[in-house]
Amino acid sequence: MQKCTACVALLIAVSVCCGSAGAQVFPSVSFDFDAVTFTYTYTVSIPGNSTYPFGYFQVDTHLAWAANWSTSGPWVPNAGTGVDQNWSSGYATWQVSPQHDFAFWRASTGQQIPAGTAWLGDFVLIVPDSLPTDGWVLTKDGVGASENHLQRLVPGPVPEPSAFAALGAGLAGLAGFGIRRRRR
Repeated sequence: MQKCTACVALLIAVSVCCGSAGAQVFPSVSFDFDAVTFTYTYTVSIPGNSTYPFGYFQVDTHLAWAANWSTSGPWVPNAGTGVDQNWSSGYATWQVSPQHDFAFWRASTGQQIPAGTAWLGDFVLIVPDSLPTDGWVLTKDGVGASENHLQRLVPGPVPEPSAFAALGAGLAGLAGFGIRRRRR
């Protein structure tokens, strides 16, 4: 019986000292889209009880981009105005089927947000001639060890006019079939 009590005491001590599994506190991400400028704004909010440093943000898209995309940020509030923290940013291509691109922002060592620090910042991505579609954004600790995947809206292809024409023709055919069927 004493062995079981010692085991329980040891488990409690390990849990208190090292934290329990699943107790990680990750950043949250909200999304906004401006249809006039094709601007995607991802607001990353980190609570003061976060459990890992934040230094990397990525948006996985559903299309290969044109050459005129742009990124900025993160922008942090400062007395009513935003201040660009100028993390390095860029894009790369996934060589999977179907091929698509992703944008990323990476903090330098001095720019990383330490664990336990409350923080709010806007990451801005402009992809002309795109519309939001389901996709993934992720946050990392800056060294890639801890990832937090979130489903958010990301740039997707704008439907081609021919796709709308095919859809219209299909709907017209179904309507004609329904009318013909009723006459019989």
